[in-house]
Amino acid sequence: MSSQSLLDAVAFFAQEAAFNDPRFPPLTKEEFKTIHIKISILSPRKIIRNVDQIMPGDHGVILHNGKDSGVFLPDVWKKIPDKEKFLTELCTQKAHLPAECWKDPQTWFAIFTSTEFDTPK
Repeated sequence: MSSQSLLDAVAFFAQEAAFNDPRFPPLTKEEFKTIHIKISILSPRKIIRNVDQIMPGDHGVILHNGKDSGVFLPDVWKKIPDKEKFLTELCTQKAHLPAECWKDPQTWFAIFTSTEFDTPK
């Protein structure tokens, strides 16, 4: 996807989110009139050595353990401001791993920032 323009990438991923996300039913015409769209442009990821380098409120986090992975955008800190709870929820909700997978030496992390754009409400 990195060879696409930002406009093309946003259009592609918006369509994917609206119609092809297996977690939700496809968006309907009726819902389209009431949805609020929020676009997050992610910085390049930076692999880190330990969780002490994660800055709550600033960094999104990518977690990898074996073939499993999960991502939380920086905005998730608003709902889960405690770093240990944030990492525990990342393990369980997104990576579908045990709660303390973030302490496993086989787990590695990357961080990123994001710039967000909203549609008017």
